[in-house]
Amino acid sequence: MDPSSKAISSPSLPTDPALTTALSNLNTLHRTLLTLPNAIPPPPLPANPKRSAQIQKMREQANTTMKKAANNPSQAQGTSVAPLSISILHHSRGKS
Repeated sequence: MDPSSKAISSPSLPTDPALTTALSNLNTLHRTLLTLPNAIPPPPLPANPKRSAQIQKMREQANTTMKKAANNPSQAQGTSVAPLSISILHHSRGKS
């Protein structure tokens, strides 16, 4: 790879026409993408670890409830994870 142009080449196999064509097409695509008027946005920020932990906890509780319902529907009927999820979403948005 050329450090200044970022073009990819293959000095070890310069006589392979299929490889030469593929690399030429790749380099052309790269140059074309660089000239597009729309800037590519940066990658998204990582998720808040506390929120991820809360979501994982809710997922585990929901799975446990679903398993209980599958094994014994009478035990799982009064169980609900909705108030917990509303509470967590409320707190994650900065509300109390």
